[in-house]
Amino acid sequence: MRDIKELRTAIENAIESEKDELIAIGRHIWQNPEPGYREFKTSKYLIDKLKALGLDVKEGLAMTGFRADIDTGKPGPTLAIMGELDSLIIPNLRRTRLQAQSTPADTTQARPPSLVRRLACSSQVSLKT
Repeated sequence: MRDIKELRTAIENAIESEKDELIAIGRHIWQNPEPGYREFKTSKYLIDKLKALGLDVKEGLAMTGFRADIDTGKPGPTLAIMGELDSLIIPNLRRTRLQAQSTPADTTQARPPSLVRRLACSSQVSLKT
């Protein structure tokens, strides 16, 4: 097994070499939030990225979840990385009050309240030796 400093350097170099693509992926996810169990576009976007790397992707886990495995074929520890990408839909109360003040008398034409979407990302890393 490699020295931890050597491993860290290898990981940092790999991330740096893909930095622009990783930033673009992060921005895409942030700009296209979807609520929990409805992350269909986000899942497809990421699945397509993983398949483009040549990975075998198992889809449809817990509705919108997926999994990609990289097997070196060598014995050793297993690293698992899990991420959640759902957004929380929160009413934009300031905008809702402004809309209520300008709602037409005919309630059939009243506009629905504006929504603010916040991404609720989390991630977990597990190492099985």
